[in-house]
Amino acid sequence: MTIEFYDIVAKAGTGAPFFSPSTSRVRLALLLKGIPFVTKEVTFSDLRFKWSGLDGPLGVAKATAPFLKLEDGSFIMDGPKIALWLDKTYPNTNSLFLPEAPLPVDVASKEYLQAVDDFVQLRKSEHCNVLADLASGND
Repeated sequence: MTIEFYDIVAKAGTGAPFFSPSTSRVRLALLLKGIPFVTKEVTFSDLRFKWSGLDGPLGVAKATAPFLKLEDGSFIMDGPKIALWLDKTYPNTNSLFLPEAPLPVDVASKEYLQAVDDFVQLRKSEHCNVLADLASGND
C-alpha cells in the first residue's frame, strides 16, 4: 500500500487546485525524499464532519490537514510531526531539518536534535507570530 497524502481542496472532485501552504510543505518533503504517495482530496467540511472527533479515524477532537495514511493503516497529522517521521523512517534520504547531514541521517545526533529544536524555536518566535498576524489580517 502506498502512503496516502491528504491535501485541502475547496470542492472535491472538481479539479480545484490544492491551496494550503501547510500541505504544500509536506508535499514538497515527500517529493524531496522521493517517497511514493497518492494524493487524496479533503475539504474543510470533510475535516470537520468526517475526520474530527475522538472516535473518528484520526482520533483527534479537531482534524487538520496535512495528514498521511501510512502503509500500516495508521495516520499521522501535522506538518512538523510528519517531517520528523519522514526523517526517522527514511534515513537514507536527505534530512528535512539538517540537509547537510551525511546519509544515513542520525536522528539521535546532537546536531540533528539541535536543528529540530531551532525549527521549533523559530515557529514560536515573534517573527512567525508577526507573519501569522499579517496573513490573518490582524496587522
